[in-house]
Amino acid sequence: MNRLLARFLFVILLPFHGTAQTPDLLPHEVASGVPKTDTMTAWLKQKAMTVLDRRDAAFEKLTDDQLADWQRQRREFFRRQIGTLPKRTPLNAKITGRIEMDGYRIEKILFESQPGFHVTGSLYLPAGRGPFLAVLHPTGHSLLPQK
Repeated sequence: MNRLLARFLFVILLPFHGTAQTPDLLPHEVASGVPKTDTMTAWLKQKAMTVLDRRDAAFEKLTDDQLADWQRQRREFFRRQIGTLPKRTPLNAKITGRIEMDGYRIEKILFESQPGFHVTGSLYLPAGRGPFLAVLHPTGHSLLPQK
């Protein structure tokens, strides 16, 4: 498992993991029919979804007065888990293409999140003069499941 995924799961699962539970040494409760090579991934996904459901249920119980404090606590916890953020550097953003749509446009972009580390994505922008909100969708790459 790559280190970023492991750290993400640690950050997400740790505050909701019950200390009274006995840890599962083997992912025996994963649905049958999962290939052995995918068992750990399926087990982690199952655990993550359980924790996310619990988090959603706790969130739904919050009153408006509690929301800002809840957000602050989560932000502080997350920052403690990931450590310091890298220093800001120039993005060196470039538009590599543009697609005009009805009421908005999509700009194909490339930028450097850190020097020499390029990120591609699509920037969805409303038509007209803003200021408007925009949507940035970084384009990720992953392995396709083998059949």
